Amino acid sequence: MMRQSPGAAVRIALLSVAVLATAAACGSDSGGGGSDIDPKVQEMIDTLETNRDCESLQFQFDRYDDLGDADTMEAIDAALSDAGCYG
Repeated sequence: MMRQSPGAAVRIALLSVAVLATAAACGSDSGGGGSDIDPKVQEMIDTLETNRDCESLQFQFDRYDDLGDADTMEAIDAALSDAGCYG
């Protein structure tokens, strides 16, 4: 298992709180079609994927699993795969 600096863990936690707060405040008014993922959440996923930050992607996947957000979990799963986290 990769060790993470305390500063990195704090940044991940703060980012997670900010993203979750934004997602909760915005909610989903989508009438169907397209993605229900908040653009800021998608930006975070894209950044983690680009950086190949598998540990943080998995952390986010687990957080959205706890929230029951299947759309976001699907996007994070794709990012995990594209970043090479599965093998």
